[in-house]
Amino acid sequence: MKTSTLTLCLILTLAAGCSIPNHKPYAERPVTDVLDAATVAKDTRQDALPGLLRDAPAPELDAWWKAFADEPLNRLLAKAYAANRNLAAARANLAAARATWRYQEGALWPQADLGADVSRNRTSHYGRAGYDRYSNYTLNASARWELDLFGKNTYLIDAAEAEAQASEADLKAMWVAVSADLATYYVELRTLQGRLMVAQDNLRLQQDNYDLLADRHASGLTTALVLSQAEYDLHNTAATIPALKAQITAAEDAIALLCGVAPGTLPPEIVDIPDFMATQAQPGDARDEGGRKAIGLRPTAIPAAKDLNLDDGIPANAIRRRPDVYASERRLKAATDTLGSAKAERYPTVYISGNFGLDSVHLGDLFDWDSHVYGIGPGVTLPIFHGGQIVANIDIRTEQQKAALADYEHTVISALADIRDALSGCTQERQRLSELRQGVRAAQDAYEIAGNSYDAGIGDFFDLLDAQRQVLSLDDARVTSEGEIAKQQIALYRALCGGWQGQENEDTPNALFGEAAPEEPLLAPLVQP
Repeated sequence: MKTSTLTLCLILTLAAGCSIPNHKPYAERPVTDVLDAATVAKDTRQDALPGLLRDAPAPELDAWWKAFADEPLNRLLAKAYAANRNLAAARANLAAARATWRYQEGALWPQADLGADVSRNRTSHYGRAGYDRYSNYTLNASARWELDLFGKNTYLIDAAEAEAQASEADLKAMWVAVSADLATYYVELRTLQGRLMVAQDNLRLQQDNYDLLADRHASGLTTALVLSQAEYDLHNTAATIPALKAQITAAEDAIALLCGVAPGTLPPEIVDIPDFMATQAQPGDARDEGGRKAIGLRPTAIPAAKDLNLDDGIPANAIRRRPDVYASERRLKAATDTLGSAKAERYPTVYISGNFGLDSVHLGDLFDWDSHVYGIGPGVTLPIFHGGQIVANIDIRTEQQKAALADYEHTVISALADIRDALSGCTQERQRLSELRQGVRAAQDAYEIAGNSYDAGIGDFFDLLDAQRQVLSLDDARVTSEGEIAKQQIALYRALCGGWQGQENEDTPNALFGEAAPEEPLLAPLVQP
């Protein structure tokens, strides 16, 4: 017993005397350092976008969709939160990553096993012991404890923890993507419905014009050329309607997929054109001062929100809190820890093992005290030759760490680009919409002037048709622009990663959706390692 104790002490002393692996601890690289290193020159143009604010707080964007004040959109998002399949997969991946973390932690604890064995044996007639036949009964308990003196397992545990944190960020990033995509498709649906109404208004007006011209042509009051021109416009407008309806179906199906429901089963409040749009005065009912049908600037159901104010600059904290940036940073941490574990494989493995059991050739004697056997003692293994595998593994992990660093830096730079693109899109599309609205009003005036001239017999009907065409073309562009502004606002919320910032729990649905919250959200397990 004294010899075993001395041996154990000697092994531990030698192991402790070995140099600790030369592995540089992980140090987080702030997003501002990444952006500073990637900055070439400062944008000094007069219309340049706001720059980066280092210490400004990020805007609070939990449940950002409420800014649109659109109840059907809120209900769709609540449904997607509970039933979207990609979110369900992300929750399962998070649960698996947390379980992997717990699994890896087990490497620091002693491992114990219990076994039993029964065998029937026969020896050779010509063997040294001679011929014999006998049974053997064994009951054995064994244990082994590896002392993590050089951090090989500790590094792997830290890597698993970082991967679990990255998976949690992936879940949040998935919700950011799902909510933004769903809101975008919803805006697309309302935009297409508005464009369809404009096209149908146009078609009715052109049909009335064609019927009027057909009567005048039959009476010899107009030429066949004018009639053909009106017919051309009529068919050209009619041809746009099937394409719009096909796009509407595609938008509806995309919404259904994001909500986790079968396409074609969305409720009427989503797929039907809102009542206030469908019941607007038809062109045949509204007329201008000259008695012609009023056209242009039809109201739509496209949701709109007040633009975020980032005039002072883009907060660095808005980039730092993005879940994709955090996930990338955590994976860099995991790669660094995995490299540390690979380097630790160059050093001795020290362990203590033991066993205790019962062994007998007679079952009746198995539990007799004289049948017991045992063994206990320390051990150490030192890698001498592994065909270069240990060095190669270190090289692998080193390159993976470099790749993780490059991915992190790219994610940070891309995040800034996303914010700038969305911010510019909102600003420029607002200006475009303003010009389009003025253009529609100007075209309406031209349409009225051309109509009055034609009615007075001093104008050309082609001028009237052209003015009408311009009104409806500009109005279609105006509706598209209104939808594009909403999409750019959503893109900005997405770039700033609005959604929810805390850990998902039972109260999250109510906080996000209020009365529209799903009753049974598919929450990730909340058990922490």
